[in-house]
Amino acid sequence: MKIAERRRYTYKGAFVFEPKPGLYENIVVLDYRSLYPSLIVAKNISVGTLTKSKKGSYESPEIEIGRKKVHYYFTHKKGFIPSVIEDIIKKRLEIKELMKKEKKVSAVLKARDYALKTLGNSSYGYFGFFGARYYSIECAASITAFAREYILKTIDDAKKRGFNVIYSDTDSIVIVLEDKSEKDTLDFLDEVNKKLPSLMELELENFYSRGIFVMKKSGTKGAKKKYALLDREGNMKVIGFEAIRRDLIMYEISL
Repeated sequence: MKIAERRRYTYKGAFVFEPKPGLYENIVVLDYRSLYPSLIVAKNISVGTLTKSKKGSYESPEIEIGRKKVHYYFTHKKGFIPSVIEDIIKKRLEIKELMKKEKKVSAVLKARDYALKTLGNSSYGYFGFFGARYYSIECAASITAFAREYILKTIDDAKKRGFNVIYSDTDSIVIVLEDKSEKDTLDFLDEVNKKLPSLMELELENFYSRGIFVMKKSGTKGAKKKYALLDREGNMKVIGFEAIRRDLIMYEISL
């Protein structure tokens, strides 16, 4: 009965800024490192830290559950799950540093990095899974609400700095530099990161010389999670084109 009741309630997920279809040059991709796990730690989100008291608590952005608009609160005293996730994130950062030092990254380090990444990212899904022992729609909804708040703030700050944001999905933003330089981008990164809580960081994924975003067949809007980017070393990053989709129209333009 409890599981059936849990299935009735939904909440708003990640923010997606639909891409503007077209072929672009001089692109940069920025993304938040381990956004959901980092938010669990930064805002101390856990079933055990959930409280009704506003005093000495982290307050979530406004959340709509069913027809109600609410705020949730999490105490400052470190909870069990945030403590575990913090340890996982720090261990993964250590692995990342070791990987940077190796000329040829070993399969063991890659496996450890992937395992820690999976453990960290699964924590959010566990809160939101109706059959989970530690199911908490309050926690899951708060995580996505905080994530939307941070990514929207980042997009707004980028636009104020004169950057042309053409796409955003969950934890990343895609920018066409136009008259902006690499230094402008790095300065923007520093500016954003100075204001972020511990363990949260906006990272430079890469600079790309060219990229293509496609539109849906059903209209003029851009297709989500469907694009290809070419970096300055000639390497391609292809997202969403592994399977055939009938609702997409590809531009007949070679990268």
